[in-house]
Amino acid sequence: STVPIPFTATVTASNLLLFVKQTLGVWIGLPGCLERYDSLTDGFLSLEESQKTEKVAAAEDLLAKEEADADKKTASFYVEMMKNVVKEGNGAVAKATKAIEEEAGDDKDWKQNVLASLTKYRCKSGHTGCLKAMDAVAETFLAASVEERAGLLKKVQALDFSKDEADQESAKVYLGIFKRIVDKGTGYVESETARLNKLLGSQISDNKKKQFQFKLTILGAFGSSA
Repeated sequence: STVPIPFTATVTASNLLLFVKQTLGVWIGLPGCLERYDSLTDGFLSLEESQKTEKVAAAEDLLAKEEADADKKTASFYVEMMKNVVKEGNGAVAKATKAIEEEAGDDKDWKQNVLASLTKYRCKSGHTGCLKAMDAVAETFLAASVEERAGLLKKVQALDFSKDEADQESAKVYLGIFKRIVDKGTGYVESETARLNKLLGSQISDNKKKQFQFKLTILGAFGSSA
């Protein structure tokens, strides 16, 4: 059976498009967004520093080839924000989002859309902390029925990661998310992602930043509920 997906944002055309884009994982041309740059920012926050630097270089190469003034303006903002993340850390996105919320003018909406494309974390095999066996279950967990989730939870609880201490720590985070979804429903992933992104924009210790970024990366392993 299909589990309803809670929509908690203010009902606007942009928010609805963003919700569909992030929930289904499909590219939708939100006002101001450019697909060629969205493809570079997808999962950007989950990357290692060296990988982020490579993505920035690729974005700069694209920017140098832009001809239309409107695209140059938008592309420059993408590159600026990607550079800020490399320089200041992932909290730079939440910080910029907060600042732009207080702006006025025609650029506000499209800048918010670009920043939204940067807030999605991706957990992929090879990323620090990601566990392939857990990811395989997480990918379909939100789309499963309540009864199916109970069975899937038992499945992941039975997985053995005792041979590697780091994997054990990752498994604890995954299990915590699985249990919260069972208890609170599919909206937990969206609400927890929003909460952690907001906290990253506040004054917190480097250790807390790493913890929140780590959890956000794992939250990115959970597929849509469609």
